[in-house]
Amino acid sequence: ILTDASLPKGACTLRLTVKNSIGSVEIKRRNINVVEEGAVALRQPDRTSTTSAQTVQRTFPKLMIENIRLDEPSGNQALDADETGKITFQISNSGKGTATKVQVKLTTDVQGLNPRTNGGLSYKQSQTIPNIAPNSSQTVEIPVSATDTIASAQVQLKVEVLEGGVGADAEPVILAFETRKLKPPQLKIASSAIDDDDEGESQGNANGKIEPGEQVEVDVIIQNVGVGDAENVLAQVSVPQNVVYASESHRFDLGKIEAGKWQKLHFSIWVNKRYADEEIPLGIYVKEKRERFSLSETLSLPLNKVIESPEIFAFTAQDETSETSIESAPSLAIDVDVNIPETSMNNPNAIAVVIGNRDYQNKNVPKVAYAIRDATVMKDYLIKTFGFKEGNILFHENATQAQFNSLFGTEKEYKGRLFDLVKPEKSDVFIYYSGHGAPDPESDQGYFVPVDCDPRRVKLNIKR
Repeated sequence: ILTDASLPKGACTLRLTVKNSIGSVEIKRRNINVVEEGAVALRQPDRTSTTSAQTVQRTFPKLMIENIRLDEPSGNQALDADETGKITFQISNSGKGTATKVQVKLTTDVQGLNPRTNGGLSYKQSQTIPNIAPNSSQTVEIPVSATDTIASAQVQLKVEVLEGGVGADAEPVILAFETRKLKPPQLKIASSAIDDDDEGESQGNANGKIEPGEQVEVDVIIQNVGVGDAENVLAQVSVPQNVVYASESHRFDLGKIEAGKWQKLHFSIWVNKRYADEEIPLGIYVKEKRERFSLSETLSLPLNKVIESPEIFAFTAQDETSETSIESAPSLAIDVDVNIPETSMNNPNAIAVVIGNRDYQNKNVPKVAYAIRDATVMKDYLIKTFGFKEGNILFHENATQAQFNSLFGTEKEYKGRLFDLVKPEKSDVFIYYSGHGAPDPESDQGYFVPVDCDPRRVKLNIKR
């Protein structure tokens, strides 16, 4: 019998419920009859009444590590020296409860690397995710980088996911990958040449030589003959006293020079007439982002001498995993321009006419870019190799119709200067011409074209 003054008289239902921090459970339901105010009589349930018990269940998370991979910029599925990649994976929760205080933990097992420094590996060893809802996932990205001193080795990176609510940890996984030691670049000056015509930035006589009073353009080839790429390459040029750097900037941003590739420096210098040395030393400093791979050299350009281009060798450099093809850098000098052989030949009676016609007066007639330079080189061959006397060489740049007539005479008067110099049966005669030529449409014979030729009246202006 229960007594409770608040219970009304008559039939009612009594429920008995137990509650705790997890939830509540109804363990008893009985029908009762209040016979009089203040007194309760328990009544056995009839056949139509029911007694039930209801249970509230707790839910739990279920975590799993999925789709783990290493992303790195070179795409070789290895972490190269001085490279930064990232480890990417997903944490999925397929359970019915929310995962809370989820800690991601990374540890390294490195074979062949210094364990004190993780072998040159750098990464964030742990991070926390506040919660992961049921039937959802969380993407995790962890940057990982290798120093430029790292060795080639096998790395096993253990990834753990620890759940802080009820300890519903995921099964750990191992990410295995390789680290690869540095492939060093090697920068060098591969070739150089000058241009001393009167076009562009240069102002000279186009004989292929640097002479006092001239402004010349200089080309320098910087090549990477190493097995690794050169990064963030900058170049700077310095000049000695009495030589003026004539281009806008001393600095060149060459960017990235891949293994085997090359870049060109182009600038101009002016040499005053006070310069007395036989060579012009140009300081070439090429800076790579890692100072130990930078280059500092002196490029010596001879004065009053055709610039010689260094010999270039093509080869294949190898490292432990790949081959690098070294391109042949362009030779900036023409082979016949340099290393003109000197002999003991002596031909004192030989006579030569050497003409280089580059600049034509009519704007509709294009220039012949290397005509004067070719003629200059031929003159040097005649003197050094074939023993001609310099005074016996009739040398002309941009010869006009009148000069042609003076040298060779005319059809009516053939006794020009060449005729006067030739000694019958003693003189070898050599004639060299570089410039435009024109055919006679009727006879198909070729003609020299003077620089003052009128293209509308070629037949009246050309020299056969």
